[in-house]
Amino acid sequence: MKFIVTMKDPDGVHESIINAAISAADTYGGTAYAKAAIAENESDWLREFLAEWFEHSEYAFIEVDTDAKSARLLTLKEYDAILEAQKAARAGGAK
Repeated sequence: MKFIVTMKDPDGVHESIINAAISAADTYGGTAYAKAAIAENESDWLREFLAEWFEHSEYAFIEVDTDAKSARLLTLKEYDAILEAQKAARAGGAK
C-alpha cells in the first residue's frame, strides 16, 4: 500500500537554511561583513535548491510504501502528478 504524508513546518526549513548558510560562511573566514554577504548568498541558493521539494518553504510530501518498506520525499512535480492522476481517476469513476 502506498500513501502520502503531508508535513508542515513553517520554521524548520528556514532555520536549517540559515544555520547551513552561517556554517558555510564561517569556513571562508574574512570580515563579519564578508561572512554576512556569503551567508546571504548561500541562503538564497539553498532556498532555490530546496524549492524542488518544499512548497512555500514549509510543506513536504512523503510517499510511504508499506510493501517496499520505504519512504521518500517527493518533488513538487511528482506530488502534483499524483494529485492529477487521482483527480482523473475520480472523474473517470463518476461517469
